[in-house]
Amino acid sequence: MKMRDELLDRLAAPRAWGYHHDAPGATEPTATAALALQCANLNEAAERALAWLVRVQQPDGSLGVTATESTPAWPTTLAVLAFAKGGSRYDGRRKRAVDWLLGIEGQPVERTKQLGHDSTLIGWPWVVPTHSWAEPTALAVLALKSVGLAEHARCREATRLLVDRLLPEGGCNYGNTSVLGQMLRPHLMPTGVVLWALAGEADPSADQRHADRIDRSLDYLQRQLSEPISAAALSYSVLALSAHGRSLAAAREPLNEVAARHLKKSSATSPWKLALLALAALEIDPISDRSRPSLVIETEVTT
Repeated sequence: MKMRDELLDRLAAPRAWGYHHDAPGATEPTATAALALQCANLNEAAERALAWLVRVQQPDGSLGVTATESTPAWPTTLAVLAFAKGGSRYDGRRKRAVDWLLGIEGQPVERTKQLGHDSTLIGWPWVVPTHSWAEPTALAVLALKSVGLAEHARCREATRLLVDRLLPEGGCNYGNTSVLGQMLRPHLMPTGVVLWALAGEADPSADQRHADRIDRSLDYLQRQLSEPISAAALSYSVLALSAHGRSLAAAREPLNEVAARHLKKSSATSPWKLALLALAALEIDPISDRSRPSLVIETEVTT
């Protein structure tokens, strides 16, 4: 059995998908599982995951972190991706989630010399009402692009925010570039999430500086594949590199190593990490009847 198929078999087995094998269901792992299962055409299991998301969606359209914790609701972005891939029967659920998402804003802050990023740009926060951060903003951009709102004013400003948060030499920190004159270090997971959202945005004819910063960040991801890497960092790196048309050859060996480590845990494996690894495996080793990578969100961006 291929490692990809073993990951998917294990991912399809749970009745609920949480962060740990014995944890209750949570929105981020369940939405991630729904995406992987849909991409693999494992429809029965995917429908169970989507049904869980439907049950926990609040009347305002948001989804909290778990069934019993309605806030913070940043995982709503991932539920939008899952509903969008689920087809027309989830149109109402998707629309309510998107409407909620468009009503949420990160709090701008007056620019100061202490912060290197443009703190006046508005994206999305982890928790309302706080400043915009890179990862929730990137996930919101992905959600909006997945429903055809790439040209929405919020999506365009958020895209500018994401490019602004990339470090000059490549990569992305969790939300800042420099603080008190000290340039921060890049981290793999936020870099992967941000670059996945920025697919289609590296147009040199529009802005050479932005294109260069994106290219340097992609180079950083590819270099780091040869270093020890976590399941989440690997998955988002693969999704980002695939979305930008970069080679995934260097990701195959680390994926095999990380997946083997988690599959050895048998029933104790984290469903969230299984879902992330399955997404990466589906990009590297696609299902034969799929004509394109699973989660490369195609958009036409007018500059």
